[in-house]
Amino acid sequence: MMAERAAMHRATGGARRRVALACIALIAFIISLLVAEGALRIAGGAPPPGVFTVTAREYARSPGIFAPNQVVLDRPGTKFAQTLHINSLGYRGREFERAKPTGEFRIVFAGDSFTWGHNVADGETTPAQLETALASSCGRVTVVNAGLSGTSITGQDSLVLRALELAPDLVVLMYHENDIDDLMYSPVWHQLSENRRRKSQFPLSLIYPVVRTSALWNLALDVRRKLTSPHVPQSAETRLDAAAVTEEVVAARAAYSAQLASLARQLGERGLPFLFVTFPHPASVRDGAGARDYEWMVAEAARLAIPAVDLLPVLRASRLGPEGAYLIPDDYHPSAAGHALAARTIADRVLAMRAADAPAGSCRLATAPVAE
Repeated sequence: MMAERAAMHRATGGARRRVALACIALIAFIISLLVAEGALRIAGGAPPPGVFTVTAREYARSPGIFAPNQVVLDRPGTKFAQTLHINSLGYRGREFERAKPTGEFRIVFAGDSFTWGHNVADGETTPAQLETALASSCGRVTVVNAGLSGTSITGQDSLVLRALELAPDLVVLMYHENDIDDLMYSPVWHQLSENRRRKSQFPLSLIYPVVRTSALWNLALDVRRKLTSPHVPQSAETRLDAAAVTEEVVAARAAYSAQLASLARQLGERGLPFLFVTFPHPASVRDGAGARDYEWMVAEAARLAIPAVDLLPVLRASRLGPEGAYLIPDDYHPSAAGHALAARTIADRVLAMRAADAPAGSCRLATAPVAE
């Protein structure tokens, strides 16, 4: 009996020591993380938190793809430093009502970083400036910036369909010259879906809201992006998609065309007008012709009978030139002036789409046909 009690005592004591050691190790690990976090912040060795995308719970509640109600200082310490605002519905820009007010003309504007407005302020993006350009002719106007950097038609179509609850009067989709190439890799939309799934699982569901603004977390994300991303960054001089047409390109073109036709058909079934915009790379403006996919894309929109705006001749004819219309030599994205030119051109096309019996001061558009 005594031997059994001694054995139990030793076992209990051993368990307590193991628990104590585990607690000490956990405390030491937490302290080391806090020390590393402090050192990174002091040294400025980690990228600042960017704009967060939604969790699974937020995705079910908001039509936008970004976590609601964010104010983020983007690119601090650079010439492109600016404050970005994400509204309560998960879109970049000003706040607007979820239920469209009577008399308001509303546009959902989807695309990639050219639509989102990389390296320009909230009010300088094409959607924001389109809103301003239409206000004098259409009265109350809201243009929803449904841009998401790195996307192509996969993801952009989903963003459009999710935004239909906002009761738009027009959908605009903007194409850029790397959109075909982006279909050859794992689409950003699919990556975000997996990201939401992981963030909703235990234990990340508990710690993510706490760690997502930490320097260590954002350093880890930055390292992961650099190690796993297959993309070659576009420069202001070299177009990503300038290579010859391969079997992969043909397949990606077919996929893009099929999804574009599907989106046009779904919008047509709802009587929603649809406008397709092509925005070239600065090298195309300088050369006078689009790269590998540009002319094909313009022709494909025409084949699908989708109203379109080709910005290449507009930018070529402008006095801005590539240096004024884009952020070159630092970046190949449009400048505020380039976004303004695009917005004015799109506004002219939108006004030309007005229904013949639209009353004065109204932007009521003709009903969209169903795409074949």
